[in-house]
Amino acid sequence: MERRHFLKSAAALSTLGLVSPTFAKTEAVAQPAATSSGKYRRFVMTQTYSLKAPEGSSGKVNLWIPIPEDTAFQQLLNLSFNGNYQSAALNANNRYGAKVLFVTWPASSGPLEIKVEMEIETRDWEVLKDNHLADWQLPVEGGVIPDEIKAVPARDAAHPRGWPGQETALKNYWQRESAVKTGAFDS
Repeated sequence: MERRHFLKSAAALSTLGLVSPTFAKTEAVAQPAATSSGKYRRFVMTQTYSLKAPEGSSGKVNLWIPIPEDTAFQQLLNLSFNGNYQSAALNANNRYGAKVLFVTWPASSGPLEIKVEMEIETRDWEVLKDNHLADWQLPVEGGVIPDEIKAVPARDAAHPRGWPGQETALKNYWQRESAVKTGAFDS
């Protein structure tokens, strides 16, 4: 079908009332999931887990729920959970130090449910506005070249100018680094 015929057909059907637009419905919530006060914003994130064990399985059930990390621009203010679990504990004893909520049910038969509610506070982390890079300067010499760029072959007798695009790649890399300082993000 050609585009022109499609557009004519769509216009004709909508005028006849056979095709009508769909409207979204908005419902009021008693407690807003997000609030804001100046630099800080708060979110309430609710996760509901209702697990179903595979057919024929039996025994203990474990669930690991990731918890957001605390950073300079994000803080976990409150963590609450309830359900029909046997035990639940906050754990960070893993290779990466990531926080997880470790939940255990004694048997896979029956309902396996938990509801987790996290109150998270975030703030805009504007590097230039907060003057975090005031002392940073673009290195003129002796700058650290990333491993991705180091891995390419260096200049040799067969390629006296280096690999094709090497100079451009290095120039682009240093331009991007300086864009962080100036705020001119150019991709």
